[in-house]
Amino acid sequence: MPQNYIDNPSSVIEEVFGQIHQNQMSEMPFVNEKLQVKAVGFSEYEGDWLGVLLTPWTLSIMLLPSENRDWREFDIGEKVGIRLPAGDYNFIYGEHENLGHYLSCSVQSPVQDFTSQEDALRVAGDVRKLITAIQTTDIADKSKRGLFRKLASGQAALESE
Repeated sequence: MPQNYIDNPSSVIEEVFGQIHQNQMSEMPFVNEKLQVKAVGFSEYEGDWLGVLLTPWTLSIMLLPSENRDWREFDIGEKVGIRLPAGDYNFIYGEHENLGHYLSCSVQSPVQDFTSQEDALRVAGDVRKLITAIQTTDIADKSKRGLFRKLASGQAALESE
């Protein structure tokens, strides 16, 4: 069943989850009928395909193997910790006969708060940008201004904190 993707897997993801919506999820009470299935921002990230999947029932981060990647076998439903620049995330291993294996991390479920596809796509795009954004920290005390403030006050410039 493993399937590795040479090209962007967005169209396959959309087809598979579109069929899941149509065949299995469309009558569920938590489905937001204002939304459609859309793969957002999939690109290669550290050797795999990373992006966000919007469906009428969830907004999820997804990871799929790219060419020449050999993921170890997981049990369906097994939790896998993944560290991304924005933090640590718990993904769940899944498989589908037409998609292969993938990791998925729910960001929001259900997605009833979205009033339009455009709003949901904007949030999905923001999530995609944020998960690989470089983390920042408060470095004000270590800035040049902090150094000069310490010097002006007579404190040792290199005292340990």
